[in-house]
Amino acid sequence: MTDLERFAVVRWETGGAAYDRVSGATHLLDELAMALLEHGQTDPALALDRVRIEYDTQDDATLARQIEEGIDSLKTAGLL
Repeated sequence: MTDLERFAVVRWETGGAAYDRVSGATHLLDELAMALLEHGQTDPALALDRVRIEYDTQDDATLARQIEEGIDSLKTAGLL
């Protein structure tokens, strides 16, 4: 089963939820985590660049830290 088949993802304005069809767990995600999850599933090689563009920030250090924290959270939850 691919990740696209495994997870049912619902997005709303400030985040979203991912339901794991294998474990039965539902994960509530903030906006950054949703962007990382969505871009990571469709094109992992470009995920970070797309999130950078989406957040349109000049503060790469802060964004990089937030992205790292978001990725760690997604990995801990089994979403990446």
